Amino acid sequence: MNYAGDKEGFYSNNKTSIFIPPNPDFTLAICNSTISMWLVRQTFASKQGGFFDFELRYSSTIPIPSATPQEQAELERLTRRLTRLKTEGLAGKEVASLEEQVNDRVADLFRLTPEERRLIAAG
Repeated sequence: MNYAGDKEGFYSNNKTSIFIPPNPDFTLAICNSTISMWLVRQTFASKQGGFFDFELRYSSTIPIPSATPQEQAELERLTRRLTRLKTEGLAGKEVASLEEQVNDRVADLFRLTPEERRLIAAG
C-alpha cells in the first residue's frame, strides 16, 4: 500500500497525509493491510490511472481496531521486521509470509469471519 514510517524527519507536500500515531508500527500494520486496501477501494475517491485519493478526508476514515498490549506488540514486531526486509530490497517467501501474518492478525483484530476474509482476499 502507500503508508510508510518516517523516522528521519522528511518534509512533505500537499499530496501526502501525515499521521502522528502513538504507536507508528502498529498503525502501519493496520493501514497497509489487505483489509485497509479493501476499504480504500470501497470508500476513497479514485483518480485517473486506477489510483486512489489518499487525502486526509479519506485516509482519516481508516478504522484502527483496539488491541491488547500483546497483540499490538506482535504486530509491531512483524511490521518492523517486514519494513527492514523491504528497506533492504528483499522479497520472496519470507516477505510474503510476514505480510500474510500481519494480514491474519489484523483480520483477527477486526474479528472477521472466514467468509469476510475470503471476500477481502478476493479483492
